[in-house]
Amino acid sequence: MKPIAPKFEWRPRRLFRGLSFDGIDDYVEVPSSNALKVSSGLTLYVKGKLTIEISKQLYSRGAFAGKGLEDYVIQIEQEANRVRGKIIDSKGAPHYTLYTGDATKVHDYVLTFNGYVQKLFVDSSLVDSTSWSGEIRQSDNSLLIGSLANIHYLGLEIYTILVYSRALSDSEIKYIYNNPHNPPQDGLVLWLSPGSIDPINGKWWDLSPYGNHGTIYGATVVNEEEEVEVL
Repeated sequence: MKPIAPKFEWRPRRLFRGLSFDGIDDYVEVPSSNALKVSSGLTLYVKGKLTIEISKQLYSRGAFAGKGLEDYVIQIEQEANRVRGKIIDSKGAPHYTLYTGDATKVHDYVLTFNGYVQKLFVDSSLVDSTSWSGEIRQSDNSLLIGSLANIHYLGLEIYTILVYSRALSDSEIKYIYNNPHNPPQDGLVLWLSPGSIDPINGKWWDLSPYGNHGTIYGATVVNEEEEVEVL
């Protein structure tokens, strides 16, 4: 009898082009602008992963990406190995949404706020939400990628960053997850795409109309191939 071949889930392999951060001092800085000072609505969309688990990183906490001194940020802490979306309101109070899955896998993390509900999505699925009313704190500090306040750094790979001045709907988040090269334009204030990474000039060019270009400090270009899962 001939051996039976194992079953595999067939799907096209995807190649993720992005930036690799060493977890020591690499980061990307996007200078502050009025467009990034969102107040009553927000979407922060990050595609990326940790290159090693948080317990083995040099720093016990850090951020995938965030504006100001945690005005709005998707960060990770060694405690409970959790990814969390954090927004600080105009009165200085922090608000959290949490995810405790495997951050060493490539995920699409999406933090939204519509003026009264804060949500965190992972791979287009809602994982946590919390209710609060108010406005997001605004500061003149830069948006940083791979660093938390230029104090804590993480070993990461980041492939895409999007910021909107409104909360995207569940269907829009699902659309971007399936069509990453064609995000909705309404409210888009920052679009750092895999194709806009420019290592020669040390820039991550913003494809939104606002020109919020990032400067690369140490991070290097990486191409990551998607894994194929066995059924």
